[in-house]
Amino acid sequence: MEARKVQIIGGSTFIVSLPKSWATDKKLKHGDTMYILPQLDGSLMLRPEKLKDEEPRRIKKISIDSVESEHLMRELIGSYISGYELIELSTTKRISPELRETIREFTRAVIGPEIIDESLKKITVQDFIDLTDLSLKKGVRRMYLMAKSMHTDAFTALSERNTDLALDISSRDAEVDRFFWLISKQFNLILSGKDFSVKGGMDLRNSLNFFLVARIIERIGDHAAKISENIINLKKKKIPARTLQGIKEINEHYLKMLDRAIEAMFNARADEANSAIDETQTLNTLCEASQKEILKLDSDIAISLAYIIESMRRTGMYATDISEIAINYIVAQVKTKKG
Repeated sequence: MEARKVQIIGGSTFIVSLPKSWATDKKLKHGDTMYILPQLDGSLMLRPEKLKDEEPRRIKKISIDSVESEHLMRELIGSYISGYELIELSTTKRISPELRETIREFTRAVIGPEIIDESLKKITVQDFIDLTDLSLKKGVRRMYLMAKSMHTDAFTALSERNTDLALDISSRDAEVDRFFWLISKQFNLILSGKDFSVKGGMDLRNSLNFFLVARIIERIGDHAAKISENIINLKKKKIPARTLQGIKEINEHYLKMLDRAIEAMFNARADEANSAIDETQTLNTLCEASQKEILKLDSDIAISLAYIIESMRRTGMYATDISEIAINYIVAQVKTKKG
């Protein structure tokens, strides 16, 4: 280990020189880019850009002899999140049609991997995604816009008794999941020190906060899918206008809470976060009123509507979870600046 003294140039620029032997060995020259990645212990990791192309390709080899489809899917997802660029699946026998379909389903469920080689006993999957094209923060924003549109369309499907739209909402949940797996992969690479695309200024602490928000948005998408399933169960059964108006008020209220929570997270607005949390009681009141209203309806209608209202309430509660993460995120930023 070498010790180097910090120098200050121009009154504000801190400089530490690199060991000459190391710089010469790595063939660094004037103008080359160095990536700097903050570590959990407060240290910094330095790495030349040119080393990125010299890394050996990360390969995961999986034996699929006597493996169940569900277990294989979990291992494939885990390998994807871990950042493996190549996944080689092989067997001593012939790969069954069921397992082949599971592998194809995996490539459809995530962003990047494609089957590049296939034979009777072996399948090779390569991940083509370039994480520098999409920052973790932008990925979370994209997830939110998709999940929010699902909830907006869900009420439209309910009010118009549009089962085709409801089916479309369910299918869109898979797209939200795909982005969540991508964000999970990117966050895992940041934790392991393998992601040097820090152009967006996302340090480890920021990455953790946005990853936690992504987890919540994934669940918000799940609730939109549940709402659409119950809309399909209702079929063309008539819903009283008064009942529908109550559900509309719930829908508008929790979507406003979500917008405030996301605004707080992305723009460091503690006032928006607190406003979203303060609206929780109003949401509960609206939901309780609608629940009492649907008790007057036939049981086959009331049950589906009760599930819809509960999913809406849960989604509003997720807005408070995002708001709390936002407040912690904002407080940590202020502390860092003062420190």
